[in-house]
Formats: sequence, C-alpha cells, structure tokens
Amino acid sequence: MSKTPKHHTYCFLNVLALKYRRHPIAIDPLSVLADLFAFSPPQEQVFCLERLCTAALTNSYTWQEGSPANAIDCGRELELLVEVAWLLYKKGADNKKPQHRAPPTVHELPMPLTAAEYQQPQLYLQQFFGYAPLRKWKAMIAAFTVNAVSNESVADELSGATPLAFSHYIKKLVYAVYRVAVLKGIELQ
Repeated sequence: MSKTPKHHTYCFLNVLALKYRRHPIAIDPLSVLADLFAFSPPQEQVFCLERLCTAALTNSYTWQEGSPANAIDCGRELELLVEVAWLLYKKGADNKKPQHRAPPTVHELPMPLTAAEYQQPQLYLQQFFGYAPLRKWKAMIAAFTVNAVSNESVADELSGATPLAFSHYIKKLVYAVYRVAVLKGIELQ
C-alpha cells in the first residue's frame, strides 16, 4: 500500500496553479495578495459574497449582478482567496513576529474580526481551517457558485447551518487576509 505524499494538499490549489502557471509550492502568497485586492477593497468582496450567497440560497434563478459568468468569477475569486489563506496558514505558522497595535483604518471598516484576530490574523486562519479543511471549503464554494446560477438552492445540497456558517467564515476570511496584507506592508488600493 502506498503512502500519501507529504504535500498531497497542494493538489487542491488548482486556481493558484492555473492563474500563476507554476506549482503552488513556488508561489509566494504575499505576491498574490496584491493581485487579490488590486481592484476591490474587502467591502466590495464581501458585497459580492453576499450576492452570491443570496442567489445560491433561493430556489429560482436570482443572480442580478450581470451575466452568470460574473457569479462564476466571484466563485473563482473566493476559491483563490481560500487557497491563498491556506498558504498563509501553512507558511505563517513559523512567522511569529509581534504585530504593532493600531486601530482599524477607514478602508478596513466595518471590521468583523475580534481585536485579537485583528492584531494577529493568523489566529483566525487557524480557526478557519480548524472548522473545515481546504478541500471542504473548496467543495462549499463550488456548491454555492453552481447554485447561484441555477434554479436550485444550496440549502438542499448542504446540511443544517452550513450555508450560514459558510457566509460568516468567508466574510471574516476576506478581512483576515486583507489584514495580513496590511501587516506585511503590501501596497493596496
């Protein structure tokens, strides 16, 4: 019986691999953060997430943000966000520098993170991937994306409070990843 390779989870980072055309191990997650927030601040990304969730939860086609391709792009951006967060989670475990204390800037408000998560976003990344592994997050994003452009509801596919938890966790993830970018001094909009 063969053993699973040590880096078998990297096969789930397909959006990063396709976009940057190299193996995910070779991708610097900090360089991806500038691309991720280049055209939209976290508030716009959360707005897109809310629209995707609303469309996915209804039993009829209700996507109102342009063509269905826009919903698919929104899902792809969420997938990219989760993949970058996973790389930050894995590579950030050994980066334990103390962070400076500062109040949220206007660009970061409203801030759904707690004070501790705001100061050390790595805490939230640990909580995020403690709730579900990378492959489950990607499966949930796929379910939301497909149901947003169909006549079905994601509530029929995912059980219990999963759709509500999905929205809550991803909203906080947008701000946690944005906060990592700010703390690392990456030039953002």
